[in-house]
Amino acid sequence: MTPDEIWILQHACQAARIDATKIKPENPFKKSGSTATLLQASVAEFAPEQAARWRCDAGGGLSVQTLSEIQAGSDLSKAAINDF
Repeated sequence: MTPDEIWILQHACQAARIDATKIKPENPFKKSGSTATLLQASVAEFAPEQAARWRCDAGGGLSVQTLSEIQAGSDLSKAAINDF
């Protein structure tokens, strides 16, 4: 895990009020459960690009519509944001 990814996880934990001492430096999208869900949502809220990378690495993916909106470079629709 890169220093930037660790920084993102640390801040996602703070935002979601998760005890970061209990979180390992691993892709949170490979985990399940309530804590993982909170952490995933927190990452997606303030670091959507990283959330997308981690989701894809975990075997998930984004819809074609979301990918199209990302490539266009404009603000993402609510549906695209929810796709993260």
